[in-house]
Amino acid sequence: MGYSPSSNNQSNLPQSTVRYYDKKFRENLKAQTPFVACSERLDLPMKSGNQYNLYMYVPLAANTSQTTEGTVGAGVSVSVLNTSATIGEYADYANFSSLSLATAIDNTVENVAREMAYRLGESLSALVRATADGANSVDSSVLTKLAATSTTSFTTLSLTYIRNAVQSLAGRSVRPFDEASKNFAGVIHPFALGDVLADNSNDSPIDILKRTPQGYSRLDEIISTDLTEVIEIPTSGVSFFQSNLVTASPNYNPGTGVVTGLTALRTYIFGRK
Repeated sequence: MGYSPSSNNQSNLPQSTVRYYDKKFRENLKAQTPFVACSERLDLPMKSGNQYNLYMYVPLAANTSQTTEGTVGAGVSVSVLNTSATIGEYADYANFSSLSLATAIDNTVENVAREMAYRLGESLSALVRATADGANSVDSSVLTKLAATSTTSFTTLSLTYIRNAVQSLAGRSVRPFDEASKNFAGVIHPFALGDVLADNSNDSPIDILKRTPQGYSRLDEIISTDLTEVIEIPTSGVSFFQSNLVTASPNYNPGTGVVTGLTALRTYIFGRK
C-alpha cells in the first residue's frame, strides 16, 4: 500500500493472479424417482432360469342355475392366465487412473458413486414407468385422455378427474395400493399438482379443507414444494409422489387430432390386483 501510482501491480506480482478452486462441489438438481415405490418387488431365487412366469386364475362367474334333484351336474372348468418376463441384466461401471485420483481436488470415487446411485434410481423408476405406459396395450381403459383444443386453452387436471380415475379402478375391483390407509398410490408432475391445488372452484381441495378448522390447518401440508413428501389430496383416495420424471407427450393428441405445440404430462394412479 502506498501513494498512487503504485510501484507493484499484478503484472509483476504473479502470486496475485493464481486461481483458487473450491473443492466443495455444488449439489446438482436430482429429480425424485418414486415409481419403484408404486410397485411390488418379486424375488427370483438363484439358479432358477431366466424366465419368470406369473399365473392368475380367471374369476368364476356366479352360478344362478338350480341343479336337478338326484343328478350330478357337470364339473366346473377353471381357466388360468399366465405371462412371463425374460430376466436381463443392466450394468454400468466407471474406473479411474491412479494419477487422476492423486491429483483431483475432490473425493472423486465417492462423488461419482453418488451420481451413479442416482442413475440406478432413475433406471429402476424408468422401467416401472415404461411398464405402466404400456399397460394400455393390454387394457385400453387404463389410459384416459383429457380434452385439448389449442396450446392456450386446454383442460387442466382437477380433483374431479382424479376421483373419476379412482372410481374407475374401484369399478374394476382393483384394490387400493396401500391396504392400511386405503389409498391408491400415484405419481404426479408438480405442474399438474399445482393445477389441482390452484383450483378454487366448488368442491376443490381448497374449498373442502377451508370449511373446518382441522381442514384449514392442513392447507400448508398439501401445498408443498418438498418433493420427498407424500401428498394426500382430500377426498381423492390417492397418496401422490411428486416427480418431473413422468412421460410427456409433445404435440398431444387427445383423440381428436394432434395439437401442435401442446405437451401433455401424464399422471399415474396405481392399485393392487
